[in-house]
Amino acid sequence: NCRNNQSTLYNDLIAYYNFDGGSLGDDKTGQNNLTITGSIGTTTGRNGLALDCQATNSGAFLAIQSLGSQFSFGTNQNFSISFWLKTMGLAAGKVVYLKTSVPTTLDFQTSATSPNFNASEVTVINLNAGTAVAASVWELWTLVVTRTSKVEIFRNGVLDATSNTVNTAKNFNFSTLALCGDESGSTGGAAIDLDSVGIWGRALSPQEVMELYSGNSGLD
Repeated sequence: NCRNNQSTLYNDLIAYYNFDGGSLGDDKTGQNNLTITGSIGTTTGRNGLALDCQATNSGAFLAIQSLGSQFSFGTNQNFSISFWLKTMGLAAGKVVYLKTSVPTTLDFQTSATSPNFNASEVTVINLNAGTAVAASVWELWTLVVTRTSKVEIFRNGVLDATSNTVNTAKNFNFSTLALCGDESGSTGGAAIDLDSVGIWGRALSPQEVMELYSGNSGLD
């Protein structure tokens, strides 16, 4: 957990999970540790360990179901979510899952058809990747939500898809976060590996997204 004080990526960083050192669900910011339920699969990641969602036993999951107030983005706060993903092929499954108490859910999921990556919340965010996810290759996916104007998906540091339709009335006060499935583990099991999951309470700039991809941020 090396900190590079020159990087702006530490500004408004709410949670960061790289699955190395301590407990598998530890948040490297020290604020939002995930609770592990069941047997969680791991594999070789980009740098150390990664989650092996397919090897995770049925009904197992990592989740926190009482997120702190820093996850309350309301109707006007920008936010960003980034993670490294490796798929073993076209397979359906939830990768990162956020839910409010309403409930409203924001899902990042792969599917069995191309393009097989989607960020979806139905009324605010429903954005497909521009091209299919490459099998057996680590790729960095970053969602940047600017509440007043646009939603963007970046792939490997480069803008991949964008939408200028944003429902600013939707309240994003998230209370639950889960990885490799939802908070019950029932939608996990996809043939994917997951590493370096980060959440920010602001919109990352294109330069910062590229910094994440190039590995110069020091977050890992």
